[in-house]
Amino acid sequence: MASEKKKRIPLLKILVLTAALAVFVYSGGRLLHYYLDNRNSIREQQVVIDQAVVVLPPQTEAAQPQETMAVPGDSTMPTETPMEMAPIYVDFETLQAQNPEIVAWIYCPDSRIHYPIVQGKSNQDYLERSHTGEYNPNGAIFLDFRNLPDFSDFNNIIYGHNMGNGSMFGMLKGYTNPEYYKEHPTMWLLTPDKAFRLDLIAGYITPSDSETYEVFSYIEDLHEQLAYALPLSTFDPGEVDISQIRQIVTLSTCSYEYATARYVVIGSMVEVGYPEPPAE
Repeated sequence: MASEKKKRIPLLKILVLTAALAVFVYSGGRLLHYYLDNRNSIREQQVVIDQAVVVLPPQTEAAQPQETMAVPGDSTMPTETPMEMAPIYVDFETLQAQNPEIVAWIYCPDSRIHYPIVQGKSNQDYLERSHTGEYNPNGAIFLDFRNLPDFSDFNNIIYGHNMGNGSMFGMLKGYTNPEYYKEHPTMWLLTPDKAFRLDLIAGYITPSDSETYEVFSYIEDLHEQLAYALPLSTFDPGEVDISQIRQIVTLSTCSYEYATARYVVIGSMVEVGYPEPPAE
């Protein structure tokens, strides 16, 4: 009996070690895939930026809003203040030649948010595909399939994965810190035809089936939703006149407080000047 026990112990050890090795190899493989997928996403992002986007020089002080006074007896016409311009130029012709489902570009200065926006036939199309349409578990930044592709709806909903390395919409959770908001109070959104400044007015946690994700048919419904959302915000945008807001974007990513938790950042859309192609 003693000799049989001695034979069983080494066998048990071998089985345990084999199982542990299998777990180690599997976990290592998953980590390697995660690293490679992240690296490929970062590389793809930089390639598309280099191909189609130019960050423009900052506007001069003269381009900022200024009051002009009419001088009695002066027959000259008042000089118009230059319109605020978007700080980037995007070559949508190049982008849409690669993938016609690219509908816009979103940009937040001094952050990782600098991406094309795609729109599929459903909200599952780009969960595990990059903006090129190729498989990548990091997915792409995408517009809700219910929205009009020209961003003319009252609520334009944009999704992105909450990546641990801060890519995609991983940076949105930064808005849970009021100091981060002070450093990044605006984003920019360009379509092939229009450019918008996004004045960020709220960030909060909400269930994935909440009214935050309604496209809204009436402006009154939008205003009612904003009145509900603003007091929940993790940052203070100052005084917000809801009655003056005509359109918003809702930027959405996963959160982990409960199973269906999402963290959303709301931006009021303000149309700005569309930049000319930069001189070569």
